[in-house]
Amino acid sequence: MTEQRKDSLLLAFFLGFAIVILLSLFGAHVAWSHEWYPKACCSDKDCRPVACEDIHSSGAEWEYSGRRIEKFKAQVSPDGSCHVCINASSILCIFLGGTS
Repeated sequence: MTEQRKDSLLLAFFLGFAIVILLSLFGAHVAWSHEWYPKACCSDKDCRPVACEDIHSSGAEWEYSGRRIEKFKAQVSPDGSCHVCINASSILCIFLGGTS
């Protein structure tokens, strides 16, 4: 095997290894970012991040996408962003971050 071929194989190995490590780290971050949603709220399907400016105060309630939830049910978002757990008819949970 030539020296140039050895160098190419070594470079390919290290690039492949770096890609695997980066994908593993990215995958771990994505999994962590949603594993804090309470099961009672989302059943692993109803929660998602939303823009904080899309959540509006309406008296004793928060409103998002035409649905309302009592303000006392709001929770602090652990990642500082806003999230809603919502089904076809109601907001199940709301997490506030930012300046909402």
